[in-house]
Amino acid sequence: MPGAKPVLVFLPGGWHTPEVFAPTSTLLEKEGYTIQGVSFPTIGTELRNVQPQQSWDEDVQAVRDVLSKYSSEGRDIVLITHSYSGTVGSEACKGFARADREGHGLAGGVVKLVYLAGFILDVGTYCWEQSGGKPINPKTTIIKGDLCYAERELAKQWFYNECTPEQQQDLVSRLQSQAWKAFMSRTTYAAWRDIPGVYLITENDHAISVPWQEAMLEGAKGHRFEVVKCDADHTPFVSRPAMTARVIRRAAGELIEDN
Repeated sequence: MPGAKPVLVFLPGGWHTPEVFAPTSTLLEKEGYTIQGVSFPTIGTELRNVQPQQSWDEDVQAVRDVLSKYSSEGRDIVLITHSYSGTVGSEACKGFARADREGHGLAGGVVKLVYLAGFILDVGTYCWEQSGGKPINPKTTIIKGDLCYAERELAKQWFYNECTPEQQQDLVSRLQSQAWKAFMSRTTYAAWRDIPGVYLITENDHAISVPWQEAMLEGAKGHRFEVVKCDADHTPFVSRPAMTARVIRRAAGELIEDN
């Protein structure tokens, strides 16, 4: 759609819902962007009284449904991912890169990937692979049957160490269970090989350390990543919303200066 701003599609990390992006997405909505969050079926199954999923397939399909909707309308899309959803978003993009669609005479599609401390994985790998198929941090991840939970008190310093105590309490109250086998699903497509990306390194991150983030970027060396660094925790869209909004606006094609 010529002249229109791209749609901003937000994918939450593990145990989170898209509402967590509100401090940042509200700022972007005021700038005229269409905002679309995606809820993952593997998260909050207890609340919906459904059986936990045995893979991430339903999460991937939920993203593909949204990408299909906006692509079919001829809209450009910037896909914003966080932590776990870096892998889900990448997997879901197969066939939705704007360059691929243009080759078939179609308008619209994904024009940029934004990773907010997100996982960058290559084909054949999965989120918990480096930890031997077990939680990355066993102290903060509790497994019960087919579900896993983020330990709430530890999560305050794991996810939200740059947030206020009031924000921390609100955020942990919103955490939900997740089907842990979603973290074991192997990737079959690496969108970052086909779609340019922006990676926000969060230098005070207690969940995914800076060396880990940099190692993932090194694994994607030679591909089209712009790297931005900030002194934020694992959730910069809460602790640094104005900065995060600027990063996303630039990824969407705006030419703006730091305040």
